[in-house]
Amino acid sequence: MRICFASYDRGFALVAERKNPESGQPEVLGVGRFSAITSLEAEAAVLVSDQWQGRGLGTELLASVMHVAQAEKFKNLSGEILRDNLATQAIFKKVGFKLQPMEDLSSVSAVLKL
Repeated sequence: MRICFASYDRGFALVAERKNPESGQPEVLGVGRFSAITSLEAEAAVLVSDQWQGRGLGTELLASVMHVAQAEKFKNLSGEILRDNLATQAIFKKVGFKLQPMEDLSSVSAVLKL
């Protein structure tokens, strides 16, 4: 994993990549990030390529994002997850986020106090 963007007061992005065995070129497997909403709260997100889902990469990326946000003195992390994206909901719950349905009923709110 490597850091691709680090302006901690505004945001942070961590990229998981590997060397493609066929081409020898780096390929992105997933991204975890946070974006500051205020000086104390940030929005977290994680994205994992289809062929790498279900291997723990999303959990690892989100946990790393949480650790950096906490080290940077953010007090809360939040996220918005589509209601039918059960895999991502499970990842957020696994690392301690509390989930609640949103008013529009198409999304779920994820909140974590750091």
